[in-house]
Amino acid sequence: MADSTYIKPEPYIKPDPEAIPAAPVDDDDLYEDAGDLEFFDQFGDQGSFGQAYLARVPKDLWEAWDSLPDDAEIEIGTMRQWDVVRPDGSVEHHFKMLLNSDRAEHQLMPKEYDLEMGKEIARSTFVFTEEDLPGFKAKSKARTDAANAGIPARFLRPKTEKVEKKPFEKGRKWQPYYRKAIPKKTKIAARIQYELACKPVDNAESQAILQRKQVEAQRPKHTLQIMEQRAANSIIHHGSAAAVEKFGSFIKTSAPTKATKPKKSENRSARMSEEQLLDGLMEAFRKYEYWKMSILKARFDQPEAFLRQTLEKIAVLNRSGIHANEWSLQEHLKSMASGATNETAPEEAAAEDDDDEVIMEDVVYQSSQTQRQDRAISRVAEMPPLTPILVLDFDGTITTKDTIGTLAEIGLQFQQQRGVDLSSKWQQILLDYSKDHANHVSTYLPIADDRSSLKDELAFLRGLKEVEMLSVQRVESSGIFRGIGLEYLTLAGETCRKEGRVKLRDGFAELMNAAREKGWSVAVVSVNWSRSFIKGVLSDYSVDVVANEIELNGSISGPEVAGSSTRQASLMTCEDKLRALRTLAARRGVEDVGALVYFGDSTTDIECLLATRGVVISSNAESSLMKTLRRIGYQVPKVDNVQAPEGTAWASTFIEVLESELLSFKKST
Repeated sequence: MADSTYIKPEPYIKPDPEAIPAAPVDDDDLYEDAGDLEFFDQFGDQGSFGQAYLARVPKDLWEAWDSLPDDAEIEIGTMRQWDVVRPDGSVEHHFKMLLNSDRAEHQLMPKEYDLEMGKEIARSTFVFTEEDLPGFKAKSKARTDAANAGIPARFLRPKTEKVEKKPFEKGRKWQPYYRKAIPKKTKIAARIQYELACKPVDNAESQAILQRKQVEAQRPKHTLQIMEQRAANSIIHHGSAAAVEKFGSFIKTSAPTKATKPKKSENRSARMSEEQLLDGLMEAFRKYEYWKMSILKARFDQPEAFLRQTLEKIAVLNRSGIHANEWSLQEHLKSMASGATNETAPEEAAAEDDDDEVIMEDVVYQSSQTQRQDRAISRVAEMPPLTPILVLDFDGTITTKDTIGTLAEIGLQFQQQRGVDLSSKWQQILLDYSKDHANHVSTYLPIADDRSSLKDELAFLRGLKEVEMLSVQRVESSGIFRGIGLEYLTLAGETCRKEGRVKLRDGFAELMNAAREKGWSVAVVSVNWSRSFIKGVLSDYSVDVVANEIELNGSISGPEVAGSSTRQASLMTCEDKLRALRTLAARRGVEDVGALVYFGDSTTDIECLLATRGVVISSNAESSLMKTLRRIGYQVPKVDNVQAPEGTAWASTFIEVLESELLSFKKST
C-alpha cells in the first residue's frame, strides 16, 4: 500500500520586476528642480530683458539703500536719459540720476549723480533670480491666482502669523515646527548690456557734504570732559614763593653758602632775523653807497660772522681803489638805491638807530598790532632773482586735501580744554557757508554753461568774495580761535603733519630737495586762515609763506605783503592771490610774473596759473578746475607732452613735474 500522496514541487520562479510596488512618493519630489537652466537666446527679441544696466554706486549710497525694507515699494529717485549725436554720426548716451530728497536716508547724500557709461559693451554678464516651480501653484488656489496676476508669493504671507502649538502628548517625541519651503528654480532675470559708473555731480551741495564728512572723520573719538573744577586758592604749588617760605628750611640739602656779589649783566642785543637784517642793510645802502664793516657792526649790533654772511648776499667788498675794504651793493641791485650819496658812510651813521635812551618795560598784554609787527612774515631781499622762483598753493596742492577743517578742529580742541564746546557753532558755520555759496551759484547770470570766456568766469569767481567775508565774520564772532597764539598754531601744524592728519602730496619732498640742490627759490601763496599753521606743517623746509593770519583776539587778517594787515587785505579770491603774487614778485625784483612757475589745484588759483607758467595739480583731467579751463577755451596738456616751459600744463604728482621739461630753465645772459 502506498504512502500519503506525494506532490512534486515546482521549480523556483523569479518575480517580475514590474510587479514590485512603487515606494510612496514624497510631495517635494514632484517639484524638485532637475537642474535645467534657461539659456539666453541672443538672436531672439528680448526687449528690455536684454538691455539692463549695471550701475556701480558709492559705498555710502549703497549703505543708505541697504537699510530700506526689502518688501516695500519705494521710489528712491528718477533717472534721465538723452542721446547726443556726434559729428561722425554715432550716438552717445547720457544718463543722470536725481535722488528723492523727501527720503530721510538721502538727507546726508548728494542728490545729483552722473552715470558715466563704459566704452565697452558687457558681453556675458547676466542677473539671476528664483521663481516658484509651475507645479507648486496648483497646491493652493490663492497662490495660483496671485501668480497668474503677477503678485509675488512673499506678499501673500501674513506678517504677524503665529504658529499654533499642538497639545503635548505624553510619550510622544517633540518635533520642532518649521515652514515648508516653497520649491524654487533658477531663472535669468536680465542681461547686462552696459555698465555705468555713478559719480556725484561736483556742485555746492556735494562739496558741503564732503567737507562735513571730513570734519566728522577728523573729530577725535575720545574727548576730555571736565567733571568738576576745584578752587586752587589754598593749594601750595611746588616751587612757588609760599612753598619756599613755609617749607624752605624744613630739610637742609646742602651746606650754607657765602653770599657772593652778583655779576654785572651784560647788555646784549637781541639777534635779528635774516629778513630784518636784509631790510636794514638795503635801507642803509639807500643813504650811502659805501659802508665799512665797523660802522655796520655799530649800526646793527649783530655778530660779525652773521652780519658778513648776510651782507655777502647783496653786497661786494671792494679790494682796491679809494673805497678799498668797503662794502657796496652788487651791480644788479644798484638801481634800487639810485638816490644814495656817492660817498662812504660817516661814523655818525652808526648811531642813527641807537636806542640807548629808550627804557624797555616788561608787559603782560600784547596787542594785536604789536603781535602783527612781531610775527615773522617772510621778507625777502629786494633783488632780482638769479635762480627760478617756484610759487605753490597750499591746500590741495602741497597737501592731499583741504586743511581748513583740521585748523578748525585745532581751535575747537583748544576751546574744549578751556571748558567751552563750540562744535555746534562750527557746524552752523559750514551750513551757512554752503547755503550762501549755493545761492551765489544758482542766482548768478550767466550760468556756468554760458560762461565761455575768461572775463565772464573771473567776474563770477570775484563775486564770491562777499560769501567768503561773511564766513570769516561768522568764524570771528564764534570765538573758535580766540586766545590762540602764533606759537601754538605753528606747533599744532607740525604735530598734525607728524600724526598724519595733514598729508603732503607725493613728490613734494623730492621737489624741495631738487630746489635746494639747484638753488631754486620756493614760496607759498595761500588763502588759508593761518600762516603760522602752514609754517608748522612745512617746518622741515625753507619756504616763504604769504597767507592770512589768526590774531590773538580770534580775528583773521591779511598778510602784510598784500598791503596793510587788515581784513580788507585778506586773501579770499583768485584776484586777491594774483595781487599778492605780484607784490611778492616785486619784492624779489621780478618785473614780470610770467617768469614764475605757479602750482595750484582750484579755481582760486586760476588767475595765478594763467599769468605765470602754471601747473595744475590734479589727480585726473576731469577735476573741477580742468573742466573750467576747457570751458573758457584753455587747453591744458599733460606735463609729459610739454616741450618748452611755457603755457599751462597739468600733473598728478610733483614727480611728473620733475621728470618733465617744465623746469628746464635756461640761464639768461
